Amino acid sequence: MNIVTIKWGARYPSAYVNRLFEATRAHGLDDTDFCCYSDDFSGLDPRIRALPLPDIELPEKYRWTFWRKLALFDPALGLTGPCLYFDLDVAITGDLRPLVADWSGRPRFIRNWVGAKTARREHFDRINSSVVLYDGSACGRILERFHADREQILQRYPGDQGFIHDCLADEAEFFRDGLCVSFKRHCIPRFPLNLFAVPKVPDGAAVVVFHGKPDPHEAAEGFRAGRLKHRCRPVPWIYPETPRPRP
Repeated sequence: MNIVTIKWGARYPSAYVNRLFEATRAHGLDDTDFCCYSDDFSGLDPRIRALPLPDIELPEKYRWTFWRKLALFDPALGLTGPCLYFDLDVAITGDLRPLVADWSGRPRFIRNWVGAKTARREHFDRINSSVVLYDGSACGRILERFHADREQILQRYPGDQGFIHDCLADEAEFFRDGLCVSFKRHCIPRFPLNLFAVPKVPDGAAVVVFHGKPDPHEAAEGFRAGRLKHRCRPVPWIYPETPRPRP
């Protein structure tokens, strides 16, 4: 099995990649090939397979955005068999083996956490792509469809997640509810308790996803910016054993 992640720019330094590498091995996926696609390999653990960022044709406005993740589905990368992708802004909190258990070979996603208002839109993000299980050689139609109608797709979809889902909707499946959770929705106590109580990991959660703000290193230190309901006390379980990645 391949563990896959991607890093570009300066927002997430190499320490984020190294932390993810160590966490996957500590939580049940030690017999895997860990691959990081990046434009900067400095500081990466030498046991990580460092690979150059895959090419993808994007307008300059979108060149360094989440749309770049579509390139990971290119069969030309040579990844075969099961690939378990992680965004860098996740915290591994439990056994990861249930993520890949009883895999049928069909793409497996997180069912996105959206409210009723968002769900009424035609092209909302039906999945969260922070964790994806897929066959590295079987999802090339995502890129084919994107390049065939790129400008319309970029205008129609708010992000890559809704587009990926629609490309694979006929065969997609979802991780079991509760395996992957949202830091904002499931860990931070409701306002105003979030200003006093430390966020907790729900029972059974293997991955905590940090979408938007705060980033994991910000939550670990205590987040005091933005809306009051998104602020939190320092979170000790994000980096319980290793030095915290710094921006």
